[in-house]
Amino acid sequence: MYLLSSEPASIDELHAALNIEKLTLYPILNTLMTANLVTQSEDEYRCQSRPKMKRKHDY
Repeated sequence: MYLLSSEPASIDELHAALNIEKLTLYPILNTLMTANLVTQSEDEYRCQSRPKMKRKHDY
C-alpha cells in the first residue's frame, strides 16, 4: 500500500517508512515483482499501474 500512495522508493526509504527489516522486505518485493505488481528500476521500487477492470455495464 505504501508504494500506491508514494513516489518510487528505495529499500532504505521503505525500511524507514514501514519499520520492516530490509531482509524481510526483499522477498516481499520479489514476490510483488513476480506478480507484476511492483517494478524495480535501478535502486527504486514503484507500484505497477494496473488497468481498471471493466464494470458490468461497460460491456
